[in-house]
Amino acid sequence: MLIIPDKLLHEPFIEVFFQSPEMIFMKKKLSQELRGREAYISRHAISFVIKGKQHIRTYEGEILTANAGEFFIFKRGIYSISDLLGKDEGFESYLVFFTDDLISKLGFDSQQGYALGESKDLNLFKQPPYLTAFWQSIESLYHNYKEKASKLFPIKLQELFSILEVEIAEFSPSLIALQELKSLSLKAFMEQNFDKPLTIEDYAYLSGRSESTFRREFKSKFDITPRKWIISKRMEKARQLLGSTHWEVGRIAMEVGYENTSHFISEFKKHFGYTPSKAEVSRLGISDRKTAS
Repeated sequence: MLIIPDKLLHEPFIEVFFQSPEMIFMKKKLSQELRGREAYISRHAISFVIKGKQHIRTYEGEILTANAGEFFIFKRGIYSISDLLGKDEGFESYLVFFTDDLISKLGFDSQQGYALGESKDLNLFKQPPYLTAFWQSIESLYHNYKEKASKLFPIKLQELFSILEVEIAEFSPSLIALQELKSLSLKAFMEQNFDKPLTIEDYAYLSGRSESTFRREFKSKFDITPRKWIISKRMEKARQLLGSTHWEVGRIAMEVGYENTSHFISEFKKHFGYTPSKAEVSRLGISDRKTAS
């Protein structure tokens, strides 16, 4: 699973215009399609498709497509993303990532008189035609006035949101609704996602709970802390994969939620008493059948 925007920051097809703890402006430009990438979008985001099209599948299985001239508002969460090339052209999009705190700081709050929209993970809208001029100003600011960007890009985000608020009646309610939590079955969600490279805070948010509520409810349901349960589930899956596949240890580490192979090996040895090497698997006679029994 990709963690976005973190994974995108150092990709060659990404141009990062501005980055701060509260917001990121970037441009994506592809000459080859990227299909079916499972990703955790760790901040709310807006994706403005300029060329090509973007297919999105939500965690609940809803599928939407944004063509050139449309945009998605993403609620922080898990998605499957495909960036598809247009006819005789590549794929281009502008991406903006932002936090809950920034939404409130910019004045988009139900207490400020805005109606609360339907809480959806994904919303699709048409781009106002004069956004073209806005993106030209963003490009110019980045390429010609970098020394002033740190002060001006937060203002440009407020300008962007103001344009969309004026042109699209549903924009402000949709933005405010991003801050609403949507509670999911804790057991079903964790069984499906224990092998994702997520933090406890991420798991709490995605299941629709505060971190303190998540930890308390988890301990009540599973009689174990979230961290210990997650490690145990990951280690059992790793041992099964070692016995039933020919994958290298690094790939198995990634499959069970570890981006750092050394950390995975250390956790595996601590859990089972031996390292996750092919030699150890062969010596101990580990197999898929034995693991399941």
